[in-house]
Amino acid sequence: MKINLGIMGLMAGLAMANAEVKLAENFSAGMVFQRGKPIPVWGQAKPGEDVAVSLGEAKASVKADPSGTWRVSLPAREAATGLTLQANNQKLANVAIGEVWIVAGGGNMGWPLAQSNEIQDQDMLNINSPGIRWIEPGKGWREAQGKQIGSFPAVGWFFAKELEAKLKVPVGIIALTEAGSKLSQWQGDLFKKLVQPWAAFPVAGVLWYQGESDVPEATGYGQRFSAFIGQWRKQFNNEQLPFYFVRLANYGLPQSQPVEESGGWTLLQEEQKVALKLANTEMLGAPLAPPLVNTFAGIDIHGIERKQLGTSLAQRALAKLYAAELPKPDPAATPAPAAPPVTNPPTFERMEAKNGILRLYFKVAPGGFDPATATATRGFALRGKDGSWKWAEVKLAAVDGSKDLTVIELSSPEVAAPVAARYNWSANPIGKVADRQKRGLGTFRTDN
Repeated sequence: MKINLGIMGLMAGLAMANAEVKLAENFSAGMVFQRGKPIPVWGQAKPGEDVAVSLGEAKASVKADPSGTWRVSLPAREAATGLTLQANNQKLANVAIGEVWIVAGGGNMGWPLAQSNEIQDQDMLNINSPGIRWIEPGKGWREAQGKQIGSFPAVGWFFAKELEAKLKVPVGIIALTEAGSKLSQWQGDLFKKLVQPWAAFPVAGVLWYQGESDVPEATGYGQRFSAFIGQWRKQFNNEQLPFYFVRLANYGLPQSQPVEESGGWTLLQEEQKVALKLANTEMLGAPLAPPLVNTFAGIDIHGIERKQLGTSLAQRALAKLYAAELPKPDPAATPAPAAPPVTNPPTFERMEAKNGILRLYFKVAPGGFDPATATATRGFALRGKDGSWKWAEVKLAAVDGSKDLTVIELSSPEVAAPVAARYNWSANPIGKVADRQKRGLGTFRTDN
């Protein structure tokens, strides 16, 4: 048999050219694109190479630039599954369109499901949620099925599970975490390494949990963190990018003094709240998982309830971002009890000192504080002119003309003329004051 060497050479050349067209590592089989946003696709090829890209019926073409980089944008579309993304001869199957969130931060956010108290190995064998996918640096997109789900970040898993159940669309999680990392690392090397490669990829929002390593340098964390959120928004070209972050969990032995110097832990918790001044930010507390794990240093820093946290983050997103999409109740059905509106936790506004009583005024959700949570609480402290802190007695009151208990009155037989107050000023405080929607009053002070 005679072989035409010219034809063979041409075919080999075409195969080599096509082989050089390569999608970036962000793209792999089973991936999820953000719905409702233009779909960017990029990669590398031979300089000047013609690249044809398709996703379902959508198509685009481009020439690779002199550096070999190419990029196209496909039209936005609604939720879908079973699509194929193709760039020349490279094909990626099982592509979905849905909601994509970034899960980022330190070790508590990256804590894998396999090591979480809320799920056991046997449970993972039975998990079959192909609508939930995730990707970690250096690894392709994976579906939430079988034992491979063990490396899924636990908070991200419970967040995605709740979102998928309510929205009925695929959910993709981009996991960008580094255990023990400082915020300064995320403004520098970690940002370049983990965040920038995703900057052109539309996402619905960011979930963030980090800060333990910044405790020794807590002063000014709030301003640095606010600037950091701005950096994300600039990088993603979205000034309204939702940024939901987690307040550091309480840590150490339970509070035993009116005010405890905690080496910066409480101060950093306070500093985290500064970022709430930015639009589209939310802060949720990290609940401790019972039973608490006692160590020589106190309570295990990783002993948090990730199912509750991930679900709460999802419920906040559903209420704030997806409310219009949630199913409307059937008018013929028996109406379910109305869910309380999602509101911010109680926020301190001002104080008044008179006749040995310090009156603290708060912005509280309708209904005010729950009296049951303030009874005999030991979380409040008063400081007199001598500078010493004493436990305070607590009484709830209302502003004239209102029935809502939004004022906290503090007094102490040991402080004749109080000048300042603090609440739960400890790394592991004991106060449990909350509003009627069970939103806890966070650590605060009047002397800052």
